[in-house]
Amino acid sequence: SKWYGVQRIIHRFRPDIIDYDRLKPENAEENLENAFSVAEEELGIPRLLDVEDFILDELDEKSIMTYLSAFNRMYSKVPTEEELAVKVYSDRINVDAKKIMNWLKSNIDRLEKKIYKMDPEMF
Repeated sequence: SKWYGVQRIIHRFRPDIIDYDRLKPENAEENLENAFSVAEEELGIPRLLDVEDFILDELDEKSIMTYLSAFNRMYSKVPTEEELAVKVYSDRINVDAKKIMNWLKSNIDRLEKKIYKMDPEMF
């Protein structure tokens, strides 16, 4: 149904901002208004369509395509779960590596003395 189209698109990629399971068919206008508002406020997609256009069935195909293309542009920039996992993991490694390097820099003299005591020929 055209009434749930925008909600479905938003929910597909951002289920955290529209609780699709709580939408009620008897509140179609309210649901659609909410979807347009969420798209504008949370996703930065300008409101090009109005609920009234749906009610009066005065939907302009070019306006719909322009509006949907804004979702396509936004969602093409959304990283996949795998990309997010790699980023989180690499960020964690970078933080850990920085901590290790800082610790080594601050303890290098002490470490060198211990290593020298264990194996003077190493120096």
